[in-house]
Amino acid sequence: LFLTTGTVLPVQAATKTITATHTYVMGDNDSRNDARHICFLEAKRKVIEQAGTFIQSSSEVMNFQLTKDQMTSYSAAIVSVETVNEIFGYKDGQGTITLTVKADVDTEDVKKRLAAIANDVTVQKQIDEQQKKLRLLEATIERLGSQIAKTPTSQVMELRKERNVVFSGIADLEKLQIVAKERIDSERDKECEIAKKM
Repeated sequence: LFLTTGTVLPVQAATKTITATHTYVMGDNDSRNDARHICFLEAKRKVIEQAGTFIQSSSEVMNFQLTKDQMTSYSAAIVSVETVNEIFGYKDGQGTITLTVKADVDTEDVKKRLAAIANDVTVQKQIDEQQKKLRLLEATIERLGSQIAKTPTSQVMELRKERNVVFSGIADLEKLQIVAKERIDSERDKECEIAKKM
C-alpha cells in the first residue's frame, strides 16, 4: 500500500512543527474568555489547514489519494493543537487577543493513523459527522457574535449564555475526537500486530 523512495531520513526529521497566529478584535460585549475561545477556533482552523496541506504533500502519505477536504477533516481528527502564546492588547480603542498555536506533525505517525482511518469506514463516518457538526457550531458562533455586537449591553446576557452553550458543544465534540483518536490508535496497533506476525 505504501511506496517509499529516496534516502531514509533520521527520525527527528519526520516531525514538523506548524504554527499559526490569529488576532481577534473584541467587541464591547465580549468577555476575555469568549474572545479567547473565538480566537483559538480561528487559529486552530488555520493550523489544521496548513497541517492538512503539509500532510497531503508528504511523500509518506501520497498514496492515500484523499481530497483536500478529507485531508483537512482527518488532520483535525489526528493532529493535536495547543496554544503557545497569548497576548491581550489594544488597537484603535478596541481590546484584542492574539493567539499563536502549534501542531507537531509526525509524518510516520500520521501515515499509520491515516492507514487506520482508511481501513475503518465507521471511523471515517464518525470524523465526517464530527466535522459537519463542528462547522455548524462555528457558524452559530459567528452568527451570535454578529448579534451580540449589535445588541445593547443591557440585553446581551441571553445571547452570551447561548454562545457559551455552543462553546460547550465544541468542547464536547473535541472530547469525541479524542475517543476517535483512541479508536484510530487501537486500529493502528492491530495493523502493526498483524504485520509483525506475517
